[in-house]
Amino acid sequence: MAEVMTRELTAVVDAYFAMWNEADEQKRSKHIKEAWAEDGHYVDPARNFQGHQALSEMVTAAREHWVGATLRLSSGIDEHHGLIRFGWDVLVADGTVPLVGIDFGVVAGDGRLQKITGFFGELPQR
Repeated sequence: MAEVMTRELTAVVDAYFAMWNEADEQKRSKHIKEAWAEDGHYVDPARNFQGHQALSEMVTAAREHWVGATLRLSSGIDEHHGLIRFGWDVLVADGTVPLVGIDFGVVAGDGRLQKITGFFGELPQR
């Protein structure tokens, strides 16, 4: 059973990353529906958006800021009790990675994302 859940969760996270990387709004909408509950909520230090339309608008703005960049999964997906976490990075055209981070999420009852809280950069030093 855990293996099936992992496969399903991996597909949801894959759709989440596809959402960030899709320029075409109609195709992006498909990824959002696959990844997010209807009232899904994303928040990070620069953004706070809820609902499918707002999530698409958020991605449009981010893509305008990071022209030609790709958001990539940089870790495995850690999950327990309906909570997830994973690392990511931004790859730009010259091959550099100007930003890394970690996302923490809540999985809705239907298996899609209910909330993602993103943090930028490495963990702070103690």
